Amino acid sequence: MSDEKTAEAKLIEAEARLTEQQTKLDELQRKLDAIPNNPEHFNQLKTERDEAKKKLKELEEAEATKRGEFEQLAKERAEQIESLKAEKEKIEAIAGKWTSYEKARRETLLGKITDEKKKKIAEQLTNLETLEEFAELETTASMGAGSSNHKAEPSTKKPIIEYKNMN
Repeated sequence: MSDEKTAEAKLIEAEARLTEQQTKLDELQRKLDAIPNNPEHFNQLKTERDEAKKKLKELEEAEATKRGEFEQLAKERAEQIESLKAEKEKIEAIAGKWTSYEKARRETLLGKITDEKKKKIAEQLTNLETLEEFAELETTASMGAGSSNHKAEPSTKKPIIEYKNMN
């Protein structure tokens, strides 16, 4: 009987190992099934990757377009700024000439006014036209300052002695 027990023990032992191996095989099969290694899953991942690449490319192109629009707008604004700067310089040159003319003209007009009190009043006049009128009134008034309001009559007098031809 010892051979039978040995055979039975060997059989039980072999069945236990078979069961253990079957359990391991089942576990490995579950792990294998859990690993997406089938062609359908691979194709699905490949499609998702291609779609992601396509979206990325679209986004990059959109960003480049926006950047290009921004750069175009920046270039246009820079050109406008340069144009305005040039126009400003022209206007400042004209304003400088006008300021110089006005200053020189004011000095000339104030130089014509001899009365110091009237000169102080004239210096307060900010409008050049008003100063010109004031100076014109003052110079006209000072030219006739020594005369009276009496107007000289045109000479209609005849000479006291009329000479006749002396022959």
